[in-house]
Amino acid sequence: MPKGFQWILLATGLGAAFFCYAYSVFFVGAHWSATYTACVSLGGALVLLSFLVRLIPFSLTTFLASALYTLLILLPTLAAVGRDPFHALENLRLRLFPPKVGIWGFDETFGFSHIPGSQGVHTTSAYEVTYTIDDKGFRVTPTPENPKGRIVCLGCSFTFGTGVEDWECYPYFLATRYWTEYKVRNRGATAYGTAHAYLGLLEELKEEELPKLVLYGWIHLHKHRNYIRKGWVAHLENPWTEFEQPLNINDYRKHPHFEIENDRLAFKGVVGVDDLDEDPPDLKEKEVEISRRLIEEMVRVSREKGVPFVVVILPVPDDFPHDLPDYLTEALQSSGACWIDAREANRGFVAGDWHPNPETHAAIADFIAGATTVKEILFKD
Repeated sequence: MPKGFQWILLATGLGAAFFCYAYSVFFVGAHWSATYTACVSLGGALVLLSFLVRLIPFSLTTFLASALYTLLILLPTLAAVGRDPFHALENLRLRLFPPKVGIWGFDETFGFSHIPGSQGVHTTSAYEVTYTIDDKGFRVTPTPENPKGRIVCLGCSFTFGTGVEDWECYPYFLATRYWTEYKVRNRGATAYGTAHAYLGLLEELKEEELPKLVLYGWIHLHKHRNYIRKGWVAHLENPWTEFEQPLNINDYRKHPHFEIENDRLAFKGVVGVDDLDEDPPDLKEKEVEISRRLIEEMVRVSREKGVPFVVVILPVPDDFPHDLPDYLTEALQSSGACWIDAREANRGFVAGDWHPNPETHAAIADFIAGATTVKEILFKD
């Protein structure tokens, strides 16, 4: 064994452990804590190896020392250039073994819906949150002792609150900060679109006590979910993509199918990918037309029942389309719909995801509750 080899291991091990600990605490912070904690452990391993050099063969000592030095150089370098290896490993684990949230089941009208009374934990490499479903199949919100009525929130994962806790989505904020005398019902669900909102509205209008107000949270992705795009229907049945993989459910999921017959919307049941041929050449035109008709029909049926209906334009990340599509503006104008533009409520999105974070949900609630139209509806007396 070369002279001084033991002291080199001891000195570099102590130096690496101290430097990585100090650097992670004072300069890096929690984001890279796993990487630098590992480097502290590697430094400790070098210190331990320095005490064992006389007990194990020199060739094995040099091999172990080389491996430890390589990792000590590689891990901080990757972290410094924005490549956290532990984050990548956690993503890989979640992709290979996606946890089952367990709050969804097959539904003959919606294709799939929430299981009443269920609860599931959604785990990703960036967060872990719990979803609680009430006894009616909707994400839990507080219920006043003697509610003056109910307010219904329709929409997709942006309304449901994917990536945030039960009390951090905008329907919950509306219920606790503004409309404490009303029961606010969160009918949002991951992967829903305008078609699901329309079906949910029809159910609400069949109840003996009609809603005092219905809000539909719209984002541009809904158009692709409103017809029977084969890629989307297959997406529902297959494992989810990188961002949505942790939401993987093994329950069989289908999709509601609408057509326009005799100039009216016609519900044709639910379909799976095996029920579909190739996409028709006029797919995009059908998606636009059906999306427009769905909004117009929601306004019409609500008006017939005397139920106020409001479309809420929700904020989306910067790399999403922000301009309102022609079909939406045409539907709002032709139907005379009330709508609220909450796009400026963007306060950020969930880490490692593109769903609104709690701050954005709170800002959305502020925009909705502060809208003159809504105030006139709820407080006209």
